[in-house]
Amino acid sequence: MSINEILQSAYELSIEDRKELAKKLNENIQDPMLQIDPYYYERREHIAKTIEDIDSGNMKMIPHDEFWEEIEEFEKELVLKYDN
Repeated sequence: MSINEILQSAYELSIEDRKELAKKLNENIQDPMLQIDPYYYERREHIAKTIEDIDSGNMKMIPHDEFWEEIEEFEKELVLKYDN
């Protein structure tokens, strides 16, 4: 299974399982091609910081369904505001 397939299937996992998966992926990536990418280390640090923020409570993770409900509500507000 590729990393992309793993990440896509992560949407079906619980929030705690997603956090654990992110930690494992971050710790265990051994693909040397990723390290050639000039932004690899920046993204790795960003992911580690995001995980720390979630664990400390500084950042809130919301369930996938809740996210899309909020997006739909936001779209409705935009339509009401700008649909003239």
